[in-house]
Amino acid sequence: REGTFASREGYWYWLGIRGDCPRRNELKKAHGFKAKQLGRELKEKWAELVFTEEQFRHKIKYAIWQTLVQHQELLLMLAASELPFAHYYIFNNNRKDGGFAWIVQIWEESRVWARTVGGVITCK
Repeated sequence: REGTFASREGYWYWLGIRGDCPRRNELKKAHGFKAKQLGRELKEKWAELVFTEEQFRHKIKYAIWQTLVQHQELLLMLAASELPFAHYYIFNNNRKDGGFAWIVQIWEESRVWARTVGGVITCK
């Protein structure tokens, strides 16, 4: 529905930007810190709350699951992983808490899901 995105970071910000923003779709190609920078810049003038918090979280969860479905090797690595998850950023060799503890919960749920499907998924 919403198109193809180079990153979930770009998608995250794209969801909160008004549709009439002329640069909104630049977020579809952005990734990493550039996506965050662009998203923050556009948010200053073009922010719009379209979704409830629950809807937003569902969209992010679905985006994570789509990534796993489209990249089976990631799905298999996630299913085999044992380490705990943490959400943080590294800036100039300094670790900064990423907040949004619910993201960690989504990854934990995704690992359970990955183990359940056993890496056998087909996309249509």
